[in-house]
Amino acid sequence: MKKKNSVKQQTPRKSAPADRREVEERLCRSEERYRRIFENIQDIYYEVGLDGTILEISPSIERHSPFRREDLIGRSINEFYAEQTQRNSFLQAIRECGSVHDFEIQLRDSAGVLFTCAITAAILPGSETLPPRIVGSMRDISARKQAEQALKEREEELSIQSRNLEELNTALKVLLRQREEDRVELQEQVLANVKTLILPCIDKLKGRALTPFQRDCLSTLEEGINGIISPFLHRISQAYFDLTPREIRVAECVKNGHTTKEIADMLCISAKTVDYHRERIRRKLGLRNRHASLRSFLLKFS
Repeated sequence: MKKKNSVKQQTPRKSAPADRREVEERLCRSEERYRRIFENIQDIYYEVGLDGTILEISPSIERHSPFRREDLIGRSINEFYAEQTQRNSFLQAIRECGSVHDFEIQLRDSAGVLFTCAITAAILPGSETLPPRIVGSMRDISARKQAEQALKEREEELSIQSRNLEELNTALKVLLRQREEDRVELQEQVLANVKTLILPCIDKLKGRALTPFQRDCLSTLEEGINGIISPFLHRISQAYFDLTPREIRVAECVKNGHTTKEIADMLCISAKTVDYHRERIRRKLGLRNRHASLRSFLLKFS
């Protein structure tokens, strides 16, 4: 029985011209695709020689500046640096690291207008046909920097206003404290005058032979005086009339729950003096030999 020889089917190879045409078509499609990207990119794409010569720049430069793309190619980028120190720092950074990302730099256009850019770039090694160059993209961030500066100034302004408000608040507290001290001092003066000048005269008149009309007038006068001074006394008992102005201040502080040390600090007197006044108040109120709390006793008359 004879064996049949198997014949391998071989795919015919394309001719060299056909291969070339396919490669050229692929290159054309790639070039067209990258050309569309290059022409429509929002950021500014550029290629710069190591000596600063602008070798290529995208048409988007015309949307961000008054320059025309054709007018820039061949010129030196060094013409547009706002300060040469920025140029030197940029070149030093890219030579040391090989690339930079969002490197901020200030440039000037032909009219001298200053604008800030964020640059992302890298050094592209050279080849047999092309020398090494710096390639990258540039974005105008002038509007963002202006907004950041405005925000910073606003924050500083608010900080100053806050400090001014704190100082004003402190001043108001001092004025309110002084007003309270003046109010208390006025109360003490009124009470002292009523006690030493008016009430003794009323008591003397009560001991005289008066007509009913005179007694009614005297009673009305006494009630009116008591009505006038009652807000100053905070409705504390008539026993306060036997206290001196200083003792009234101490009694008020005791009623409000302040300790001896706190009262001494508030009235600018020693703690021993406060204890002396407290003892005198207890004696005048009939609490000298009793264990009753002075504060509890005073609160009963509020």
